Amino acid sequence: MSEHAVSGYRRVLVGVDGSATAAKAAERAIRVAQAHGCELHIVDVVPMPTVGAPIGAAGVAAVAAQVARSDSRASDALEQVQRLAAAAGLVSETHLAHGEPGAAIIATAAAIGADVIVVGNRGVDGTGRYVLASVPEIVLHGAPCDVLVAHTI
Repeated sequence: MSEHAVSGYRRVLVGVDGSATAAKAAERAIRVAQAHGCELHIVDVVPMPTVGAPIGAAGVAAVAAQVARSDSRASDALEQVQRLAAAAGLVSETHLAHGEPGAAIIATAAAIGADVIVVGNRGVDGTGRYVLASVPEIVLHGAPCDVLVAHTI
């Protein structure tokens, strides 16, 4: 009997953001994908800046530059995990999304037909402090598939 028949897992999706905690979640996702002979999908979500008032051309340019920097950081994080997956002998695909991270992870999972999503249990806020992340909570409540919340700290 194949591993797919036992677990039902064919596609594993992991959310990453370049942080050390996300790297631990990615390591867990790689192990799950290896154990079940799955393909690995890696998503990094770039939150979109919110603007509460008209900002003019200079403001638009500044926001565009901020998104471009965030996209570059996300691409680097995706490539790093993809290299780890390749070293583990896995086929992987990267996804760069924009928006609210929890909702974007759920949408990506639905779009690719993920069988399990792996997320870390805690995140890091903008000041570097560990916080109980709302992303795992949002994913847990809205996922179209199983969710594995990896203990990351």
